[in-house]
Amino acid sequence: MYNYGITPSRSLPGTTDRAKDMATRRKRPLSGPAVAVLRALAEGATYGFDVMDATALPSGTVYPVLSRAEERGHVVSHWEDPETHRRAGRPARKYYRLTSEGREALEEALNRFRAMGRAIEEPS
Repeated sequence: MYNYGITPSRSLPGTTDRAKDMATRRKRPLSGPAVAVLRALAEGATYGFDVMDATALPSGTVYPVLSRAEERGHVVSHWEDPETHRRAGRPARKYYRLTSEGREALEEALNRFRAMGRAIEEPS
């Protein structure tokens, strides 16, 4: 492969150190949908459709947010017992729980959004 004297400013996808990548992701501010999902979990939602009902977000938003939150260590998940969903006659549910790190991240994000709201409401 030719270099042409160009040095990339960042690593190519798949070549970064996973631990470094995860540390960087954890430092990023949470998006609006991520805050909504974590807040729904903090208020008692436990599985994907529960979160969708609580937030009015579509599944195409909720499930990727839950996946990223799990990668960041903000939530942990587990599948329900197979016998439970068989008896209920429905697909298995994956249950999510907010971690202490997730609660901290949620509180920081809520404080950031509150501060932005005050800044917008205050006249200059």
